Order: sequence, then C-alpha cells, then structure tokens
Amino acid sequence: MKKPQDEAVREFFRSFGLITQIGLTVVLAIGIGFAGGFYIDRWLDTGHVFLIIGILLGIGAAFFNVYRMLLRGFVPPSADSSDDIDNE
Repeated sequence: MKKPQDEAVREFFRSFGLITQIGLTVVLAIGIGFAGGFYIDRWLDTGHVFLIIGILLGIGAAFFNVYRMLLRGFVPPSADSSDDIDNE
C-alpha cells in the first residue's frame, strides 16, 4: 500500500525533473544557436549577422521544445470518460 508521503516525494521528483529538463533544453538550444552563429561569422568574416540569427533560431527552438514538453504533460481526458459523464 502506498503512503501519501511516498506519493508526495514521487511527485516532487517528477516536477523537479521536468523543471530541470526545461532549463537544460532552453540553455542548450540557445547555446547551440549562439555557437553556430559565432563560428559561421568567424568563417565568413561577416561581423555579428549570423550570431544574431543563431541566437534567435535557438530561442525559437527552445520555446518550441518547451511547448511540446508541456503539451505532452497535459493529456486531455479521453473521449470514453466524457461519454460516461453525459450518460449520468
């Protein structure tokens, strides 16, 4: 039998894992965009044009990935359960 305290600890670590995953996703996406833009600018000697483009693409990718992670966490109720409510 599960204790309420065990369930609370499990939920804490699940939430902590999600927050950590979101943070790492944002940092890595922006960092990869920054590094890619920086090295392309050095290679082509274009100033900071690709650096800015890389950072913007990294920010966009970060928000898109966080959005997908959060959608995966919020699963809508199935159609079967809504039919049960209507039949009552």
